[in-house]
Order: sequence, then structure tokens, then C-alpha cells
Amino acid sequence: MTLSAFEYCRPNTLAEGLKLLKENAGKIRPLAGGTDLLNNMKVGLNPAEVVMDITGIEGLANIECSVNKPVKVGAGVTIWDFVHRPEVKENLAALYQAGCGVGAIQHQQMGTVGGNICQDTRCWFYNQTRHWRKARPLCYKTGGTQCLIIKNSERCHAALCSDLAPALIAFKTQVKIASLEGEREIALSDFYTGEGKNPTVLKAGEMVTQISIPESAWQTKSAYVKLRSRKSIDFPQAGAAVVLSEEGGVVQAANVVLVALGSGPVPVKGAEEIFRGMKIQELDGAKISALAQECAEKASKDILPVANMSWRPAYRRKMVAPIIEEALLKIR
Repeated sequence: MTLSAFEYCRPNTLAEGLKLLKENAGKIRPLAGGTDLLNNMKVGLNPAEVVMDITGIEGLANIECSVNKPVKVGAGVTIWDFVHRPEVKENLAALYQAGCGVGAIQHQQMGTVGGNICQDTRCWFYNQTRHWRKARPLCYKTGGTQCLIIKNSERCHAALCSDLAPALIAFKTQVKIASLEGEREIALSDFYTGEGKNPTVLKAGEMVTQISIPESAWQTKSAYVKLRSRKSIDFPQAGAAVVLSEEGGVVQAANVVLVALGSGPVPVKGAEEIFRGMKIQELDGAKISALAQECAEKASKDILPVANMSWRPAYRRKMVAPIIEEALLKIR
């Protein structure tokens, strides 16, 4: 597998980078760690005539992280540097666990926060070599007019497999997007379209520059659990982030977000009503299991695991309750 020829650019300022993005719209890809992008390009996916190295752009590798203050993380900060901050490791467990679950240590030390939340969706029929794909009809994601998983579907069902996304969404993270026209900031939960072919709302000429986690995150207890085939170097077959806000030991708010069970992260609707008023540390195993099952039932209509991964959809659906239960046990 070899990379096709491309033009390499390395801007020094955000303005230069945004200008390149606009001038080369439709044929340029930003490059930070490259742990996902370069592998895809080698097999003919995510094609680019121009690759823009953003590691030289001032400010994208900055972190502002102090307890009881908003956390601001540049898109170019590596996953390792972010989650291994003592403040994050000790207080924002779901982020630490999610970051440590990304690939192997080498991936965490090269891959970036921005790259992880912007990563492409994955599918058994898409993430293959050129020769493998040539033997099959084109799907939506490769320019065709059908989904090879669900034959009569009108959209692509490739799965979003970001580990950081569910944890960040559960902490109510905002994402900053920049272009030559200006900046906009939206909730990370609104960043994803839920459609496999174009999984984010990024437009031509735009790039993610920063994420912001509100100071309320410091008053929470959290955990992330990932279901995967191997203990490392593997994307999630399913994942669950649980964030509980407590006051006096009593849950005041709750967020449960699932991943790899659809084309975008799936917040569990009604999770707050399930947990509000409870004292998690006083719950026994049977009660926690029942709460996890209730969350899974509420999520059942919104998740859509399909046969585009190595594990069967029915099994991945069945495992939603156990991974939520494991997350709750970690928190307790």
C-alpha cells in the first residue's frame, strides 16, 4: 500500500491555513497526527491532492486546564498530552479512560484531540483495499447509490468510532470551528450529523480549532467503557460514557452517551430522570444492573448497530446494558 502523490503544505498561522483550505476546497485534507488519515489514503480512501500539515499553526497545541475553570484544548493537542494531565486523570475519569482506550500508546502520542473527534466513519465494506472494493458495487460512501449493509436504505450506515466523542459530549463540550468568514462555536453533540457519508457539519474551508469543556465538569463523577475485540489497537464495537453530577452525594444531573452503535454518538434520552435523586455509592449491584438495563431500553430506539463490524449487531445491542453497568460500577 502506497500513498498517491500529493502537494504538501505547512502553514505557520491559522489565517494561512484557512486560506489554503478555501483555495483548495474539495481536494485538501488537514493533517495533524495522521494515524487515521494516512492509513485511509494508502488504500485509496479520503483522497487529497493537497495535504496541509497543521502542526506548525500557532495556538492549536495549547491547553488551558485548571480545576474549577473551563478547559480549553487546541485541536492539535495530542490525546496523550491531554488525558495525562494530572487534573484530567484525577477528576475527569471518563476522558482519561477514553483517551487511554484509543489505539496503542503510539497512536495516543501522535493522534490529536481534533483528529479523534473528526475521524471518518467506518464500515466493513468501506475500510478495505482498492482491490477488495473493486470487486463489489459502489456504496454511498464511495460515490454509489446504495448501502451494501441495508439494501433499501436511503443513507450510509458507516459507524462513528471516536472514543473521545461520547465522553466529551457527556461533559457538554463545545467545539470551535474556524473559516475565513469567521468563527462559530457549537455543542459537540450538534457537530455530528448522524449520517455515515458526511458524519460532521464541517463545510468546505472550515476546520476545528478548539474544544471547550465547561467548569461544571469538575463537579462530576464519570467513566467510559469500551467494548472491543482486542485490548489495544482496536476501534470500539460499542462504547458508553457516563457522567453524573452530584451535590451532597445525591445525583442532580446525568448524561449517558453511546458510540459505535450508529453513524454518530447517541445520547441516552431520559438518563437524567433515571438517576436524579439517587445516591450512587449506596446502590448495590442488583440496583445498578437494573438502572443500566433501563438506560439501554431507553436507548434501544435510537441506536442502530448494523453488520458493518466484526461482531454481530444483535450482540452489540445486547451489550449496551453491561457496558453502562460497568461504567456505573467504576463510578461507585
